[in-house]
Amino acid sequence: MIHTCVVVTVLMFAPPPAERQPTAVLVDSLSGAQKEDRDSFLREQSETIRSDPVLRAALRRPGVAGLRALRGLPDPLAWLRENLQVDVPKDGGGAIRIWVRGGGADGAVLTNAVVDAYLEGIAAALRRRGENLLAELIKSRARCAEDLESHRRRLRQLPALNPVKPEDAKLQKLLELEKARWTEAIKGAEAGLQALEWQIQSVRAEGETPPRLKLKQRARISR
Repeated sequence: MIHTCVVVTVLMFAPPPAERQPTAVLVDSLSGAQKEDRDSFLREQSETIRSDPVLRAALRRPGVAGLRALRGLPDPLAWLRENLQVDVPKDGGGAIRIWVRGGGADGAVLTNAVVDAYLEGIAAALRRRGENLLAELIKSRARCAEDLESHRRRLRQLPALNPVKPEDAKLQKLLELEKARWTEAIKGAEAGLQALEWQIQSVRAEGETPPRLKLKQRARISR
């Protein structure tokens, strides 16, 4: 008698950890970005979210230090670094999913603390970049204004510095060429100064640049 042995394999598909944990979602607000550029941007921001400066800022947020999940830990930063999960789904439409593994009921609080620390840090960095850009533009405007005044002064002084007799046609021609050269330099400086004025006005009008990643969903605290 031949016995046939049939092996039945049952595959159990567990839901991803993010679906069992309080999860926050950040989305890329730049809808026109190319996929390669977006993927690169999301990977870069994922590393920023995991960075120690962001995690330290999260641990300093109100109400975080006293969480049960962190009590008695010799190194809360190391624990958060190990348990923070940052995922960029391939078909996630430009989203980053964030959750804290093993945080229990405190997972949502920790997740939101990390998200808030990241967003505030990015906003501060953008604000500093705008302030630095404005300061550099103002310095450039001052240098351009100095150049413009120097060119104008040089043009006014040309006849005195280069006295030419009316009958000396050759020197008269050279003086006219020199005047034309300084006149063009003045026009260039004026155009540069005007462009800088427009840039300064534009930077001031735009105000604070919003972060490219927007908060779509905060981690919900389980009751």
